[in-house]
Parts: sequence; C-alpha cells; structure tokens
Amino acid sequence: MTVLTKVNSEHVITLTLALACITGLTVGMADLVPNNIRFPLLSSLSVVWFLLLTVSAAVCLVKGLSSSIRNGYSSLFFAIVAGASILTFSYVQLVFLHVINGDDSLSWGIDWRYYLNHVQAIAKYSDLSNSLDYHGAPITYHVGPAWLAAAIWTAFPSFKLSFVAFGLIYLLMIGTAVFAMGQFLHRFYLKKWPSYSIVLVTLLMPLYVSPWREFTDFISALGNNIANEELWVGSFNFINQENWLYSPNLMASSSLALTIGFSSMCLILQEKPSILCRVLGLVSFSSVVLIKPQYFVGFFLFLSTYSVIDLLPPKRLHQNRLILAPLITFSLACLYLAIGSTLPWASGEEYFSFPRFGFTGFTRFSLYFVLPSILLVLSIAHLTLYKNINQKRFLLVKGSLSASISIFVGIITLSFIELPQTEIAIERAHGVGWDLYNYLGRNINIAQSLQPILLINGLFVMALLFKLVKIDARQRYAISLILVLSMLAPLNMVLHHFKEPMDGQDSVDEKNLKNTLSKIPNRGTLLLSSDIADQDGDFQRPSRGMLLTSYYGHNFYVSNLSYMNYRRADSAARITNMSAFFGSTWSNWHGCWLLDKQITHVLTNDRCIPKWVGNNPLQVTHRYGNWTAWSRKNLTCSSIISTPPSFESMKPTYGQASCLQVSRVED
Repeated sequence: MTVLTKVNSEHVITLTLALACITGLTVGMADLVPNNIRFPLLSSLSVVWFLLLTVSAAVCLVKGLSSSIRNGYSSLFFAIVAGASILTFSYVQLVFLHVINGDDSLSWGIDWRYYLNHVQAIAKYSDLSNSLDYHGAPITYHVGPAWLAAAIWTAFPSFKLSFVAFGLIYLLMIGTAVFAMGQFLHRFYLKKWPSYSIVLVTLLMPLYVSPWREFTDFISALGNNIANEELWVGSFNFINQENWLYSPNLMASSSLALTIGFSSMCLILQEKPSILCRVLGLVSFSSVVLIKPQYFVGFFLFLSTYSVIDLLPPKRLHQNRLILAPLITFSLACLYLAIGSTLPWASGEEYFSFPRFGFTGFTRFSLYFVLPSILLVLSIAHLTLYKNINQKRFLLVKGSLSASISIFVGIITLSFIELPQTEIAIERAHGVGWDLYNYLGRNINIAQSLQPILLINGLFVMALLFKLVKIDARQRYAISLILVLSMLAPLNMVLHHFKEPMDGQDSVDEKNLKNTLSKIPNRGTLLLSSDIADQDGDFQRPSRGMLLTSYYGHNFYVSNLSYMNYRRADSAARITNMSAFFGSTWSNWHGCWLLDKQITHVLTNDRCIPKWVGNNPLQVTHRYGNWTAWSRKNLTCSSIISTPPSFESMKPTYGQASCLQVSRVED
C-alpha cells in the first residue's frame, strides 16, 4: 500500500496508454509480423498491458482514497469507484453468466458472434488466409482485437474462449478507454476527479439513438404505465446497454479503435510531450485506419479541426504545435493502407465507387445533431458569461468548439456527398438475394465515422456543464448523489440479465447446435448447413450463421454472406448450388458435388428441411433437438455432372429469414 502511494499516477497511466498504442499498432500491422513471433509478441504485449492497467487502477484507487479523505471528497470518490465497478461489470457480465450456468452456449450480440468467428479462424490458422464462414477465401474484414484474443487463447489453452474474448480483452479495452478519456479531458485543464466522473456518466449516455425520440417515447410510456418492468429494462434507452458504446451492439474492432484513438490523442495533446510520446501518438493514431477505418476518419476530423482552432488567440499556455499533426497522420494512414493492399490475401477489388455530389437524403440528423448543438450553445455561454475567461477555461472551450464544428462538418458532408458501393458489389448482392442499396441506405455505414466525435461531444458537454457550476462543500454531496444515481442506473439491467439472460441484446442459446457440432472434428472437415440465418429475434437476420463457426471453429462451405462475403466473385454460384443441393430430390449430382467440394458433413435444421430427407445415401451420425448431422461416408460418384438439377428454394417452417438467401420470407 505504501509503495503504491509513492508511484506517480500520471507516469504509470501514460505508460499504460503508450503500451496500448504499441499494441494497437501491432494489431493493425499484425499481418506483416513473421508467423513464428506474431502470437508470442501479441500475447506478451497483452499480458504486460494488462499488468500496467492493473497497476494504474491500483495506484489511482489508493492515492484517490487517501486524497479524497484528506480533502473531504470521500463521497465523490466512492461514487466514482462504484460507478466504474458496475459499468465494467455490465460489459463483462456474459462471462459470469457462462461460469454460473456452467455452459458457454449463450451468446449476445450478432457482432460479438462475428468477433468469435474471427478469433476461432485466427487461432486455427495463425493468420487471415482462411475464413471459416466462406471456405477457401481469406478474411477481408478488419478483425482488430481478435488477433489479441487468439494469441492469448493459444498461449493459455486452459482458458475458456469466452473468458479471453469477452473478459480479458474487454477489460483491457474498457479500462484503458476510461483512463484515456479521463486523461483526454485532463489535457484541457479539467481536474482529474471530475474528468473521470464525467467519463463514466458519458459512457452511460445513449449515443446510438435519437435522444429526443427516446426521451419522448419514455415520457409517453411513463404516463401510460409507470409500473411496467419493460419500461425500466428495455424501453428506457437511457439505461439500456445496447445503446452504449462498447456494448454488444458495437463491433469488437470498433471498441479497440475507440481505445487506441483516445490513447493516441492523449499522447499527442500532452503539455510537454517527449519526442518519443509524440511520435508514438502520431504513429498509433494513424493505425486506427487499419482497425476501424471509419473511426479514423472521425478522430482525424476532430484533430484537424482542433489543430486549426488551437491557433486562435489568446496565446496558448504551451507551445504545443499541432498544425502538422493532421498532415502527418493522414500520410501515415495512406502508407498503412498501401502496405495492406500488398498482402497476399488482399482482395484487390474496389468496393466503393467515385463520390456522388448532391443531396443524399441522409436521415440521421436527430442522432448526430442534438449533442453538438447543445455543446455549441454551452461554448457560446461560456464565452458570454466569462468575459475575462482565463486561458485554461478557454482551452476547454476551444476543444468543445472543435468537437461541435467537426461533427457539423461531418453531417454536411454526409448530406451532400455520397460514397456508393460499386456496381459490381451491388450486382453480387443481388445475386444472393439481397437488395443491398435499400438495406444499407445512403451513407449509413460511412456515418459510423461520426461516432467517435459524438462521444467527444458528450465528454465536452458534461465538462462545460461542470464548469458552469461552482462547487462548494454542500454542493459536493449533491453532485456525489447525482453521480451515484447515474452510475447505479445499469444495476437494474445487470440484475435483470442474471434473472433473464435471454433478454440480453441479440441473445441466442443454441445448445442443440453446440452439442451437434461437438461431435464433429473441427479439423480435416468441411460442413454444409441447410440453415444459415441468425437465430435471434425469430430469425430476423438472414445469412448470418455466425454461431455455426464461433462455437468450435468448424469450416463451412458458406455460413455467412451478409458480412462481406456477398462481395465474393462466386457468391451467387455458391448459393445457387446450395439451394439446388437442399431444394431437389437426391440424384447423382448431389453426391458428386459433395465429393467435388470436399464437404464431409451436412447439417440440417428442422426449420429448413431438405427435399431429399427420407431418401438419400447419407448417414445420420447424431441428432440433438432440431439439428441433425449427416456424414457422406462411403458416398460415391458414378459420373460427374456439372449442371445442378432444377430445384425449389426451401421454405422455412418458421422464422422470418430465408434458409440460405440474404432475404426474408416476406420479401
């Protein structure tokens, strides 16, 4: 305890952020690291990062407790600790549910299932050369933290995959992000204890929904039935985990990109940065483009805006030149992308065509417009109320104006410049039954670029509100109470998820599928499934069979088309052959096709019953509930027939999604 009190918290936190940046850079460039040292390097960096994060938390806890007691802030300190604990626990709750239930078949978040699919593939092949959900093709998605999870899981095989992927990795990302965001606000001369409390409250804000719409919906529901449990658990999106950042609603790569982005900016914005910190900050900032390209755009937009506004008078407290930072980071990002395009498994195809100018019909104004508008008003209020504003407060206003302006620039850009997918990408989507243009809308995916700036806006809104309040001893306890109530808000949701785990976001628990797959070796086999839809929400997501590959890492001929694979040149041919295989009576073509594609096992789900059931040479190896596994053992091919027979697409016996195509039944 006495040793921790002597440690400089600022130094150990900076060291933690620096190591996070190094790890993020390594993850972004993992393809270029030699195979024989890639996993040892990633796992070693993760372990040291985790140890440094633990030390940082311990130092802040001990020194914070001592300082709060000495200065009369103990109530606020305990509010921050309680909030941080509950918030962190809510993010890793799935791991505890797996331990309590003694089974890890429960899955939350369609994007988390996609993340596990990548972890399994990387752990199996040590690189991105082979995807599990589209046999024979490389992984072309930016996998991010899947590299770290696969490396740790390989180094410590006794660990459960869910413990590594959703426990250790998410503790690293969330814990470091809290420190990074706190230090980010501290760079704008906000004291440490309000900085961290603001971060925790902001992370509870519903940054994924329209605040006005959800607030009015809540008031309406409140008037109708104040005792309705769903009102407090689901409808009230201000305490609904699926609308937070770092939730199952967010790609794991996005979570890592947020962490690395904020950590890098902390190193760049230091008052008196060393050359090493500045270089590391710039280099790792640019690596975000390899982890989540859209988020790099958002962070870059803020940094560029701030570097210009920072030149405005009054004279800065420290001559911390930033004007060249955007140019350097942009150049490095272009270099990284150029290097990435030379990798053996880079697709070499362009999926976005030239920009189109004109009104795009971008419709998400309410989601991105409210916070920056509030921030702009608060910034003007500070400039009006404090005519003799000191340099420290003015630096905070500069940051706030930069955040507000940068998101308005983003909204205007998305409203008048469209970055459409290429004709060939749209054509291939149509080939698998997907009306891609109408599904994605205009600039919806590109709009993810605004999410980091939206979070920055939320931080600055809370910071300016705090600065408007002059804290005395009596108000300190009132603020502590407000913080406690805000940070305890997730507690009801956490307790409810223990009671009803299936109420988690995109929740699926397919024990029958898991048991079926457990009987099939995951090496030397290739599987085919009659149903590749995601099971959540009455099968509302077609062609996203992430569970098929995420449970044990089996290879499937095709189990997912919606996420990237619809762009493959042979995607339409594959889905046609699968439809013919399951949608026609057994013939010589069926056996020859299985042998030609080297498919060893066929899975059938009672939701999607093949036409050949009851009359085929396949052998049933086992059956669990609605899932049946078939083997092609002793199957022969008398003569190869290249043309598939005529067929009728399988009609699902229940559920919204088609069995194989990227469409719904009503479509």
